[in-house]
Amino acid sequence: MKRIHLFEFTDLPWYPPTFRRIQTDYLRFVAALGMNYKSRERRYKAALTTIAEAFQQLGIDFESMDDTSESRLVTVLTLGETTPINRERCGYAAALFKEAGSIYAAQGQVDASSRNYLKALYLLLETSRLDGGSRFAGYVPAVEELVAELWACGFDLSVETRWALMEYYEQRGAYGKAEDVLFEMIEASDGDNRIVEMGLDFYERLKRKSDEALVAGNLPRKEVEMGLTELKVFQR
Repeated sequence: MKRIHLFEFTDLPWYPPTFRRIQTDYLRFVAALGMNYKSRERRYKAALTTIAEAFQQLGIDFESMDDTSESRLVTVLTLGETTPINRERCGYAAALFKEAGSIYAAQGQVDASSRNYLKALYLLLETSRLDGGSRFAGYVPAVEELVAELWACGFDLSVETRWALMEYYEQRGAYGKAEDVLFEMIEASDGDNRIVEMGLDFYERLKRKSDEALVAGNLPRKEVEMGLTELKVFQR
């Protein structure tokens, strides 16, 4: 019988050393759950200190992130252009924000957790939009994971963020998911005509796709026509 060689992602050469340290801190924290409150707090603080040090390597002050807009953050990380290296910087930062969000969530700090998850999500969506949707490295969190974490925090995504999420799905050929987000926006905005018009443009683009592409995107042509008909009900 052929032997099966198991591995951990942390053993792979491309896995950032910072994340090995963060995960080590987290495992130490888990092992210390039976300890007193002060011991657990020290574990959290150590992990956040590691994250802050990693952000310093990117030229970012983690402590001042609450006062930095997401668009400004993208500009700082990409240095004004989305080269492969700068894209990796954005992915790395998104992963750090996700880890910070998880640490704050474990402490019950929902607002801080949501802010970090949202910054991670914005970085991934905006970077993907700017460079045409190239794939991130394996350690970078998935967009769906971040959206799920935000929902778990009770955070309601803005229409702008949802639109960026819809564009992200369309860019990757996940047309069914893009349509789901579209109708979430319609419902959240009470049928805002601007969103309806953008939705109509979305369906026009889909009508030009091949049947094979639509099926692969989990939105067959028949469902495209049904969605378009449903959307026109909201047209004013």
